[in-house]
Parts: sequence; structure tokens; C-alpha cells
Amino acid sequence: MMGMIAVTPAEAQQASLPVDVSVAIERAIAAGQQAATNAAASAQVANAPARDEIARRIGAQVLETALSAAVVGGIARHPQATTTIVRAAVSRAPAYRDAIVKRAKIAFPMF
Repeated sequence: MMGMIAVTPAEAQQASLPVDVSVAIERAIAAGQQAATNAAASAQVANAPARDEIARRIGAQVLETALSAAVVGGIARHPQATTTIVRAAVSRAPAYRDAIVKRAKIAFPMF
């Protein structure tokens, strides 16, 4: 048909993701990356032998916390988009799937 645009399921999912939640997810990921960079620099200055491990752990902790906050806050503001919000966060940070789902269930037991 003329005038129709083919949309993949992923694009449709993203289209229904509230913009403020999308921004919060991206900021959470950036915060985790920045925390890892800062931790690595601090560990290097301190001459810590395990600076890569320190950076990884700090980055993971910050990312998990910020991402969970983005998801829970997004669900609170947009309860009609709960599944879309959780799926979007998991698709952007699949290693944090369990933490994202756990926090969503704690905050919203009906999820």
C-alpha cells in the first residue's frame, strides 16, 4: 500500500515509550559509564592493583541504582506503559534484567 510505513516491533515499542523515561534510561546508562571512568581514574591515582575490577563494580552499582530509579519513576508517571518501560530498560541494559524486574516488582507488586 502506498503511504504506509513498515514498522518493526522494536520501533513500535520505542514509539510507545514515554520520552521522559527514554531520557532517564539513557542518563542512567551514562551515569554508570561515568562512574566507572571516575572510579578507574581514582584507582589509578591510588595505584590500586585491581583498578579495572573497581571501575567495573562501581559502574555496575551506579548503573543498577540509576536504571532502577528510572524504571520505577517512569512506571509511577506512566503506569499504562509499564511493560514497555521495563522492556526498553532491559533491551538497553540486558545484564541488569533481573535487577530491573526485581525493583519494578518491589515498587509495583501487581507487575
